[in-house]
Amino acid sequence: MADQTEQHNEETAPEQHKERGLIEDFLGDILNLDRGLPGTIWLMLKSPHEVVNSFFAVPKKYVNPFRYTIILTTITTFISVQFIDYEEMMKSAMDAGGDSADVIAGLQEQIPTFDWQLYFDNLLFISTVLIEKYAAINYIVLFAPMLALSTFLLFRKHMPKYKQHFVMNLYGISTLSLFGIIWALLVPLLEQSSVFEGLLYTIIPTTLYCCWVIFSSLGFKTIKGFLGALAGFFLGYMFYSIILTIVMYFGAFVMTMAG
Repeated sequence: MADQTEQHNEETAPEQHKERGLIEDFLGDILNLDRGLPGTIWLMLKSPHEVVNSFFAVPKKYVNPFRYTIILTTITTFISVQFIDYEEMMKSAMDAGGDSADVIAGLQEQIPTFDWQLYFDNLLFISTVLIEKYAAINYIVLFAPMLALSTFLLFRKHMPKYKQHFVMNLYGISTLSLFGIIWALLVPLLEQSSVFEGLLYTIIPTTLYCCWVIFSSLGFKTIKGFLGALAGFFLGYMFYSIILTIVMYFGAFVMTMAG
């Protein structure tokens, strides 16, 4: 009987140890002040090149870029949706190009066989979902790859492999999602501000930060280098905007035809 008990303990002990190790490893990555989430965020703000370079030299020194993206976007999305109505925001953006009701009516007259109202409803749905619910997938599949393509084309001599550029930009735009918390807190102020003031609060700080990540990671030291980083970011954002537009409009078309 004692031998059976001892044998049972030997069989179950490794499994218990493995489960405990996985939990400890996960929490260690997140909570460790030096190499976990707090430490990774701090260095991405202070010295992005340390995080980017360490991923290839010492892979487990800081939080993995994919895990980093998922954790940060989950946290920032949860907080920002408490303050921002993304559906209303996207609808206002669409209406800014003209009265959507008039546009739909005009298109319906020209092509009456197509349900244009449903099409624009689907377009609004896809736009909101990509920004609000699937930010991490958007970053990993669309945003980071396009920024990486841009910086890879422009600065291949400084960083020869595409995957290095992908990791650099994924870390950068994921950290950028933290700015979403600040924007959420500034919503009352932004609603009363002019377009120019809105740019100062949002686009300019985020653009400068993304350029700082590229500038630091590629080892640039001069104003010329920063201007190059700025050009790389704008080129990548242009690539991203084109691909995102195609995805949204084509997706809305498919949903409309299927509906």
